[in-house]
This record gives sequence, C-alpha cells and structure tokens, in this order.
Amino acid sequence: MPNLQKRASEKVLHPHAQIAVENYIADFADTLVTQSKILATLNEADEVQSNHVNAARDVVLTGIHRTKRSSEAFIMIGSVLLGAFLQGFFTEYSHNRPGWMVIYVIVGLIGTVCTWLGFRK
Repeated sequence: MPNLQKRASEKVLHPHAQIAVENYIADFADTLVTQSKILATLNEADEVQSNHVNAARDVVLTGIHRTKRSSEAFIMIGSVLLGAFLQGFFTEYSHNRPGWMVIYVIVGLIGTVCTWLGFRK
C-alpha cells in the first residue's frame, strides 16, 4: 500500500486539472468562510472562531451529500415511474383502453420531470 501512495504522490497534474482543483478549493473556501460568518452571527459572537469554522465545515459537507442523495432519489423515482409508464401504456394499448393510456402518459411525464430534476442538480 505505501508503494501505491508513493506512486500516486508522484503523479503530475495536467494544467487543466490544476486549474479545476484550484477552482474547487476556492469555491469550498468561499463557502466555508461565508457559512462560518453566518454561524458566528447566529451565535452573536464578536468574531469567527475555530468552533464556527468546524461547524461550518460540517454544514457544507452535509449539504453536498444531501444534494447528491436528493438527486439520486429523483432519478430513482423518475426511473420507476418511466418503467411503469412503458409497461402500463403498451398493456393498455393492446387492450384498447384509452382512459388508462392517458393515466400512464401522465405517469410517464411525471417520471420524465423527476429524472430531469435529478440530473439537473
């Protein structure tokens, strides 16, 4: 394992990758500082202290994970609804039931919107 860590540390970043890393670091730092100041203000502190920064880090990281989970939930729900649409629509079409076909089209549209929202975040 140490050999892998050594080899990984010797890898050179491509200039575009270096710029991307620096941008992510700057974005995270800006968000962390802003959240720290908000927490200090809510606690009516005179200055931002390390406990505010630590709490802000937890808030920022939790927000990142929550966004990912909600995106995954939207994608999963949308996929289930799209699957129900495909199966139900063609079944009802073969039985010549236009009322049910309309219901399945609505389910398909809702599934499409849910899936789109999941990929959009």
